[in-house]
Amino acid sequence: MKKLFLTSIAFFIILFAQGQQCQANFSYMQNGPTTIFTDLSTINSGWSTNYSVTWDWDFGDGNSSTQQNPTHTYTNNGIYTPCLTVTYFDSTIINWCTSVYCDSILIGNSIPASW
Repeated sequence: MKKLFLTSIAFFIILFAQGQQCQANFSYMQNGPTTIFTDLSTINSGWSTNYSVTWDWDFGDGNSSTQQNPTHTYTNNGIYTPCLTVTYFDSTIINWCTSVYCDSILIGNSIPASW
């Protein structure tokens, strides 16, 4: 039973990976505690041009945004893990894709002792 369960999970992971049609990605520039995020997400070129996109940013400090290219000011120095979740929906071919990308950023000039 355990082998069947693990085989099923592996099948769905492979199926999902092969079907991945979008990829969340971003870059950022820092000016002190203020960070400018730029969405670099991509979508499979086989999609029509009639799709919509949503952006869900989690800045790693309890704050969030739904803008495509937000600016965020961190109130404390430290290491944060901002994440971007993009969801594409193509109403022509009735298809959707969601992808998540996270990165670690350092706010301030030194790495915290707890890191």
